[in-house]
Amino acid sequence: MQDPCRNFNDIGGVLFGDWVSIYFTWCFIRYGIGPTLASYMMLVFGIGGSILLVFGGAFSVLGAVLVVGYYIADCVDGEVARYRGCVSFHWSFHDLLFGIYVQTAFYLGLGLYVARVNAEPAYALIGVVPAIAILLHKIMRMAPHFLVVREAFLRTPADGARVRSELELVPRPRAPKPAPRRRDVLRRYGLPLGVCRAVVMNFDLALLLLVALAVADLWLPPVDASGIMIDGKTAFLLFYALARPLDLISNIAQAVFDDGFRRSSRHLLEELNQPTPRDETQII
Repeated sequence: MQDPCRNFNDIGGVLFGDWVSIYFTWCFIRYGIGPTLASYMMLVFGIGGSILLVFGGAFSVLGAVLVVGYYIADCVDGEVARYRGCVSFHWSFHDLLFGIYVQTAFYLGLGLYVARVNAEPAYALIGVVPAIAILLHKIMRMAPHFLVVREAFLRTPADGARVRSELELVPRPRAPKPAPRRRDVLRRYGLPLGVCRAVVMNFDLALLLLVALAVADLWLPPVDASGIMIDGKTAFLLFYALARPLDLISNIAQAVFDDGFRRSSRHLLEELNQPTPRDETQII
C-alpha cells in the first residue's frame, strides 16, 4: 500500500510516516473502516490540535500530538483507499485543502500562544509569517501543474504548440517504473546537506520536534530575552518564522535562475503527452 506512492512521497513519509501509519491502516482494514473516516480525522486532529497549542502546558502537548495524528491520518487515508480500490479524485481536492487549513492553522495557533503568554497581541503576527510562507511555497510547487494544463491544453492549439516548443518537448516512450527504495528517495535530496535541509523544513517531521519541546516546556521555565519569554515552543516558532521565508526565497530563486520551473514543467508535459497504461506500482 506504500510502494505505489514512494515515487511521489516526501522525506517525511520515508523517515516517519511509512513506519507508523501502516499499523493504523491494518486496524482500519481489519475492522472494515473506510478511508473517509481517516480523511475527516485529518481535519479534526489538525485544527483541534492547532487550537490546543494556544493554551500552553499540557494542552500544547496534546495539541502537538494531535497534529502529528493529522499526518498519520493523511497517510492512512491513502493506504486504506488503495487497499480497497476506492481512490477518489474528488477527495484529492479535499485532501489538498485540509493540508492547507492545518498547516496554516498550526503556525497561527503557535503565534497566538506566544501572544498570550507575553500578553502582547502583536506577537501573534510571528505566526503569520511562516503560515504565509508555507502557503506560498505550496502554491509555487503546484505552479507547473496548473500552468502547464492551462497554457498547453486549455488554450488554442497555437498556444499549446508554443508551450511545447518553448519547453523543448521531446516525446519519449515511457515504461512502467518500479517503486524506488527508501534510500533512493533520500538520494534525490542530496546527501548529506540536502537531506538535512529537507528534514528541517519538512512540516510533518518538525511536528515531532514540537512534541518534544512541548513536553520539555512542562518542566523547563521560559527565559526572558529582551522582554519576550522564550520557551521551547516559542523558539520553534521564531526559528520557522525566519527559516520558512528563507526557504521560500531559495526555492523561488532555484525555480527562476536555476531553470527549476522549466525542468518541472517539461517533465510534466512529457508525462502528459506520453499516456501509457500504468501498472499498480504507479497508481497514486
